[in-house]
Amino acid sequence: MCEVSVEQQQEQEIADLEQQDGSSMTGNGVILVVNHSRVRPPFSVVLATLLYCAEFISAAWLCSVYRKSHDVAWMSFTIVFMLLPAVLIQLTLTFIHRDLGRDRPLVLFLHLLLLGPVIRCFEALLVYFKAGKQEEPYVTISRKISLKKGQRMPIEWEIGQSERNLAAHRNAFKRTAVIQAFLGSTPQLTLQLYASIQEKYFLPTRCKDD
Repeated sequence: MCEVSVEQQQEQEIADLEQQDGSSMTGNGVILVVNHSRVRPPFSVVLATLLYCAEFISAAWLCSVYRKSHDVAWMSFTIVFMLLPAVLIQLTLTFIHRDLGRDRPLVLFLHLLLLGPVIRCFEALLVYFKAGKQEEPYVTISRKISLKKGQRMPIEWEIGQSERNLAAHRNAFKRTAVIQAFLGSTPQLTLQLYASIQEKYFLPTRCKDD
């Protein structure tokens, strides 16, 4: 009786899962979940792009202020820590998305203008807003073991083209965020703090004195 009740409980849980996600049981006891609508918004891509633009604009403003105050050394270091991570980010995005082997002159031109993250962000948003509007064939299947009430149930998800493209954008921006943090943000912040301590005045005060 106990074994029968456990089997009935498992069958009920599987039936509930099928009703919720449109899943079906395959011949080998694996639950196949067909769910193309759960595409997560690319918030991480948008946030990384905003941080990239904000840091680049602030560094450019600092360079212009240093030029007005005739601080050539600090301006040079600021330019280096502004351009080095930006160039590496363009190369990283181009390499991950394999644009060199594709006919995309506009994207490559924007990368030369150091606007690669901006166009990638627009691409990710475009993919997200188009996802789910039309049926698309799945690209691959993701497998995992789900634990529910102490029972192990193998589940397979069909990954669509839109979800795969968004995952590629997220992975690319994770790498660019690391580059920006360790080669751009941290050295730039350290430089500006050191410049303020060395000159014994903050930057706006030095500009007024000049």
